[in-house]
Amino acid sequence: MTDNPIATSFAIAAERCDDLAPLVYRRLFACHPEARAMFRSEGCESVQGSMLAQTIDAILDFAGERTGHFRMNARQYRMTPMARRAACSSHSSA
Repeated sequence: MTDNPIATSFAIAAERCDDLAPLVYRRLFACHPEARAMFRSEGCESVQGSMLAQTIDAILDFAGERTGHFRMNARQYRMTPMARRAACSSHSSA
């Protein structure tokens, strides 16, 4: 295991489940049924699995040493907190 709690969490999940994608997307669609329209209805399992894998890679990279191996550069890292704050402030004032 690692000292990174996020990486540890994903490692534990991987030990407990062979394929997280169906569980993640089932929960996504249960909580946000409108999101289902953003996905193809047939043959999308492999695409969803790939999207989830890329998302997990991005989360682990962001939470770790930030190698940027998943196509996010240092400038984008600096912009991400600003964009998040801007989105939160505009959302809270709506």
